[in-house]
Amino acid sequence: MQREEQSDMVVCMEEIRRYLGPLTAHQSTLMVPLLAEFVRASDDDIARLQRAAEEGHVGQFIDRIHRLKGGARIMGTLKLVATCSEIESWELDQARLPEALARLQQEYEVVRLAATQLQVMEGEE
Repeated sequence: MQREEQSDMVVCMEEIRRYLGPLTAHQSTLMVPLLAEFVRASDDDIARLQRAAEEGHVGQFIDRIHRLKGGARIMGTLKLVATCSEIESWELDQARLPEALARLQQEYEVVRLAATQLQVMEGEE
């Protein structure tokens, strides 16, 4: 992992803790399942975004971005929320779907690593 990705992951972990902490009363037993469900649902969203991009379904792609953004907002992953919002504002057409997908995958990978690392850390407490 590159230094910038590591730094982004640490920032993302702090954001998640800041948002989920009050929501879960800072209890690991509540936080870990939420993190796991977020990763599971977001992995599904990314897979469906990829399928929509491959098939050229702009409407389905936009719907999935909105869903991914909602989960990201709940978790406090602000950079992913901003990326989703930015892409939603684009004049999306079939030609831009691969570019949008690549941006989302890149940003989500950092979030996924942060959420997975937090699951491990919180599970140890």
